[in-house]
Amino acid sequence: MVKNKLEKLLKGGLLVTIGDWTINFPVEPGWDDPDDLITEGTDIINILMGAAAVVAVAVIIIAGYTLITSAGDPDKIQKGQKTLTAAIVGFIVVMIVALIIRFVLQTLGVD
Repeated sequence: MVKNKLEKLLKGGLLVTIGDWTINFPVEPGWDDPDDLITEGTDIINILMGAAAVVAVAVIIIAGYTLITSAGDPDKIQKGQKTLTAAIVGFIVVMIVALIIRFVLQTLGVD
């Protein structure tokens, strides 16, 4: 069922209507098989996971710097703690979403 829908998408492209404008995005000719599209999607997910890890580490470093340089200022301490919490929670959410996507792909037998 999933493959049939993907095959229709590959043949017809993607049609988007925004207001009075209609835009047709032709699908790359290299995607002759739905498995190719899924493989590229999986590669994109892996790249985004790596980028999310880099961003999370950068934000954690920034939060640590804010906490270290706070010099006892309660506002800076609170800002640093909130930034650190947001970075950790955001990264955990990204990891959970990636696990869910991989689980769904494996359950459908696509992966």
